[in-house]
Amino acid sequence: ISQSGEKTVLFHCFAGRDRTALVSLIILYLAEVNEEDIINDYLKTFENIRNLDSYKNKVKSGKEKPLPLDIELKKELKKVIFYIKEKYGSFEKYLLDCGLDILEIKKIKGKIV
Repeated sequence: ISQSGEKTVLFHCFAGRDRTALVSLIILYLAEVNEEDIINDYLKTFENIRNLDSYKNKVKSGKEKPLPLDIELKKELKKVIFYIKEKYGSFEKYLLDCGLDILEIKKIKGKIV
């Protein structure tokens, strides 16, 4: 993201709920989005999946197990948020620990804010 210049960046994983959720979480925190809004955005992904006919058919046929309830998803995401804040102090410090430098973080913020 920091090296994309003026280009648009697309990031995704298979279902948009695991790796993509973590990247989205970090980006939204960098953009100083309210934590409750971040969590609601995450839950919206699962609501969208639950409403897909293909998902409903797979669950009904036993090919896929039902997604966790929102209360469980929210609890798990809050654990991730707490862990990052507790261990690193902030999402910026987490990214610094991951090997990004402050200039890269500023570039990412500049693209999203």
